[in-house]
Amino acid sequence: MALAVQGLKKSFGAVRAVDGIDFEARPGRIFGLLGANGAGKTTTLRMILGLVAPDAGKIRWQGRPLDEKTRREIGYLPEERGLDEQAKVEEVLVYLGTLKGLSPREARRRAAAWLERFGLGAARRRKVKTLSKGNQQKVQFIAAVLHDPALVIFDEPFSGFDPVNVDLIREEMQNLKAQGKTILLSSHRMDQVEALVDELILLRRGRIVRRGTVAALRAAVPVIKYVLEWFDEAEAPDEETPAARAEWARRAEALRVPGVRSIAAGRQTVVEVEDDDVAQVVLRTALSLGRVRTFARLEPTLHELFVAAMQEES
Repeated sequence: MALAVQGLKKSFGAVRAVDGIDFEARPGRIFGLLGANGAGKTTTLRMILGLVAPDAGKIRWQGRPLDEKTRREIGYLPEERGLDEQAKVEEVLVYLGTLKGLSPREARRRAAAWLERFGLGAARRRKVKTLSKGNQQKVQFIAAVLHDPALVIFDEPFSGFDPVNVDLIREEMQNLKAQGKTILLSSHRMDQVEALVDELILLRRGRIVRRGTVAALRAAVPVIKYVLEWFDEAEAPDEETPAARAEWARRAEALRVPGVRSIAAGRQTVVEVEDDDVAQVVLRTALSLGRVRTFARLEPTLHELFVAAMQEES
């Protein structure tokens, strides 16, 4: 039950919002559309949902073109929240569930179960406007998955959530993935989705600049960094006193062995090296200078990979 997008294009006047996007999102995996604001993520999602007509390209779900019937198999959490604030929580969920083909009785049963799951059982007869922003967003999430969709689309799903609720939504996404759902996730917050996505595309001005798994994208970056943390409290105390900074700087200079490209000194000193053999020389040198708490390879974050890709494209 894959979602296949081929050659998708969309312009608004002279602005090319989406410029030839291709990807396939598969069951039991979370596929990320990542990029800065204005990269074309939301426009792509709206074309998949049938809210915006593409200028060119094909969108297929389970090998078939998307139509009104097949779009009932989609759950959508939009970036802009749009619940009827005057309606009661249970009423709005039942209404939205029936629009997706559930009977009122089944929609009510599922809504009650989800509300209990999210700690909102006591709020089901309250008006939406009386809920906190975070709880309104929980209700919006429930509305997106109430009809048990096979394909779930999340557009900036963590927007406005506090850290506790971010973890809750992440957990629910993992549950949906375990159930074999096809999940499409759009975000500009690389830090929030790095550990969540299985595959991704990085977008810039409507075009794909990188694609693959996070591991594959990291492997393609020719930068090797290690983080070294000093342990010796007497020689380098916790407080960043002038004496401590001077000691860290002295040690960093001693670590500039052949093959070291750069060093950022501190209690946690970051060393960029040409290869892992040089890293071992750095470690031996560090051990001769003081007690080393940790010495570990520092993998680039998804944000750093994105920035590097943007700089290359520029």
